[in-house]
Amino acid sequence: LRVGPPAFWEHAPNVFAYVFLVCSYGMAVPVVRLTVFFGTAIGSLVSFWPFLIFKIPIIGTSLLRLQPTGYDQEGNTRRALTRIQKQKKWEMMHKIKQRGKGFAAMPILR
Repeated sequence: LRVGPPAFWEHAPNVFAYVFLVCSYGMAVPVVRLTVFFGTAIGSLVSFWPFLIFKIPIIGTSLLRLQPTGYDQEGNTRRALTRIQKQKKWEMMHKIKQRGKGFAAMPILR
């Protein structure tokens, strides 16, 4: 079974020489250009499908177990605050601000 342009097979004594000829002079032949184009297009589409499972909301989060993170004021990575934690932080900051102590007296939440 010989796939590809017959002119390359006539000049190539074996498969390695054929591959060399296709790599060297093959882009001048339209059939080779089409084969390379569709081969890369189909290869890229096929390589995407295994990762599609991570886009399903319940399965992706349960497999990866990722948690949202952010940076604190010192530049360290911390878990992101939940809605309730943000509300408690705002209330504590509001109380400190009303007492007149400013932000320097506020304890760092960890």
